Amino acid sequence: MSIAMSGPSKMQRLPSVAEEPSGNSPAGLGPEEEADLEEVFQQAEALCDSQHYDEALPIFHELLTALKDARTPNMRSLEAEVRAHLGVTLQSLGRVEDAIEAYSTAVQRDPSLHVCHANLAQLYSYLEDPVRARMHLNAALRLDASNQMYTQLDEQFRSGETTGTLRM
Repeated sequence: MSIAMSGPSKMQRLPSVAEEPSGNSPAGLGPEEEADLEEVFQQAEALCDSQHYDEALPIFHELLTALKDARTPNMRSLEAEVRAHLGVTLQSLGRVEDAIEAYSTAVQRDPSLHVCHANLAQLYSYLEDPVRARMHLNAALRLDASNQMYTQLDEQFRSGETTGTLRM
């Protein structure tokens, strides 16, 4: 599988893992290949930020394929970020269960991704799973206690807990 990068007037094709010379693995990516993957991620992130989720989705999946055996700290971090943005994309497309899987894998790779924990809290609340919702909100608050959105969500959860529901 190849990842295509598009710019205003160019399309660059990145070699797939299968095309790499034998003996090379994704763990052996050189600085140039890592930079190319980071550039592709930035383009997919921009698509996501501009709400072009259908266009971003296949790019995130291709990036994950290229990063599946990543071993360098930089590439493992990139994989977590790709999974986090994949979660945003899937959530925006209404694919709640897939978004939960993407966010969950992102926080497994990088437990410091507090935004993923907060998004998981919201999704689990939506699915009426108050235990998991609270667990992820607590994780988000531990990581970023001064985040006003998290404290507001905490207040909503607390008011819902007193009435027996965790509605958003």
